[in-house]
Amino acid sequence: MAHVPYEELRRRLAEAAEMVELGGRYAHYKHPDKPYRVVDFTVREEDDEVAVIYEPEHEPGVRHDRKLSAWLEETEHEGKMVPRFVKL
Repeated sequence: MAHVPYEELRRRLAEAAEMVELGGRYAHYKHPDKPYRVVDFTVREEDDEVAVIYEPEHEPGVRHDRKLSAWLEETEHEGKMVPRFVKL
């Protein structure tokens, strides 16, 4: 697979920063009492997709990443469609 040009990757990263606040606190729908802080964005090597890097406030030093598309999507919870993450 050919990779996306760096100019396009920078554009995607800038768009991500407009949709998800860098440094912002977010709650996951499963554990709204355990906030996460967005620490950065990255480009996944295998598919050139932007991902959100975030850290649980209750477990500092442990970082996760999730594709931006998954971060922004809605998911079914208790019979309702809810956002996966909500800004606090």
